[in-house]
Amino acid sequence: MYVKPMIATLLLLAVALVESFGLRHADSDESLDHAAMLLKDLPRSVDGWSCEELEKSQEELGLAEAHGHIYRRYTKPGTEDEVIVFMLFGRPGPISLHPPTACYRSRGYRVRSANTCAIEAAGQQHHFQLAEFWNPSSVTDDRAGVLWSWTATDKWLAPENPRMHYSGVPVLYKVYFAWNRSGSRDALRDSVPVTFLRDFIASVARHRSR
Repeated sequence: MYVKPMIATLLLLAVALVESFGLRHADSDESLDHAAMLLKDLPRSVDGWSCEELEKSQEELGLAEAHGHIYRRYTKPGTEDEVIVFMLFGRPGPISLHPPTACYRSRGYRVRSANTCAIEAAGQQHHFQLAEFWNPSSVTDDRAGVLWSWTATDKWLAPENPRMHYSGVPVLYKVYFAWNRSGSRDALRDSVPVTFLRDFIASVARHRSR
């Protein structure tokens, strides 16, 4: 005699779960739309650096499941300093995956050095994964330094398990900074373009707080 009430209760719970999922999905879509507008209007200027827009293939963006991105080359006039910036966003599941270690290795590079790096910018300490990639099959000294990190707020972090750390957030951002280390005798950490990173992170923080 308790079967019908139990079925009715289960149906009500199922409806509530579906409605809850629908509301969360709608909130996530709204957050993605807002993030798209913010990233689209992100200023190109970084103090003392020139900017060139680059293109990523639709295949790469599709694999990353990115809902939006910027891909830029920043150069400092009168010097050979150059930083490539690739910043993307989307739902936390796919964006938390695909670190550059997988991308570079697929192109024949190997990791020579890996560590973490902390940078003070916009009044906070931000944390990054840091690695040097080198191409053993190249006849030249083909090396690159790369920093990468994630954020769902205004602080960039490099957790050991970003998928778990950011589970439940509506939108996740990921950024890569890459620079040429060919011919450099500097230690990897000493070659990090700290001044550029501080200015870029501060610019992003100001823009997102509007």
